[in-house]
Amino acid sequence: MTDTAGNATHVPASIPANVQEGLHAYAEALQSILQQNLLAICLYGSVASGCSNGTTSDVDTITILKRPIDDETRQAFLAAHQANPLPLDATYITQEEMNRDIFPTPLQCVIRPVKLFRVPNGLVDFPIVRNDVYTSDRTIIGPPVRNIVRPVPWPLLSDCLRRMFPVALERFKNPILMLCRIVCSLRTRRACSKARAAAWALEHFDPKWHDLLQQALDDYRTGRAARDLPTDLATAFERYCRQQV
Repeated sequence: MTDTAGNATHVPASIPANVQEGLHAYAEALQSILQQNLLAICLYGSVASGCSNGTTSDVDTITILKRPIDDETRQAFLAAHQANPLPLDATYITQEEMNRDIFPTPLQCVIRPVKLFRVPNGLVDFPIVRNDVYTSDRTIIGPPVRNIVRPVPWPLLSDCLRRMFPVALERFKNPILMLCRIVCSLRTRRACSKARAAAWALEHFDPKWHDLLQQALDDYRTGRAARDLPTDLATAFERYCRQQV
């Protein structure tokens, strides 16, 4: 399949066959909805980096538009999600919005995985998302990512990472790994995946946290839901992570 500019759809052969099929169907549906307004569909996150879990990992995509969309188009997106078997976590944004070096960045909408959110005030973690998209550099359909997306300036990304501390314990499926990711990214000045951040933390954090880190990493790798932690333990680890940056 090709997009309206003649670019072939490319889904990495390294990902599972069912995910490949779902992404091809998703790209085809969006092309039908958007026509000339579709600039690119990009893949990022754990699926793009090759460290996803088939049981629990979302399939993270971002669709870059040439122009803003209306509510009728948003509902068409929602119908495409409902018809697709993948747990798609999808962001829809114009190219102009994508490259704004401001916080927060307004978006057209987000669908996770079959619930639509209007997000005119942006998402707290969007600079991290944009950086992931740029770093992954995987276009499902459209021009190469780095031809249409600019890298995130470090001050913007650093500020975003620090803003994640107050919400990490309550908003993320595996908060221990998310905290590791924040610290690792700030210390190395390079954004990284949760799995790589956990490996980094096992090498650099106080050994007293190794059992907690290994448990979180094992849960992530095996697809188990992250286990509930005693509040005092989770709070103590979050405080320790703050001290590292």
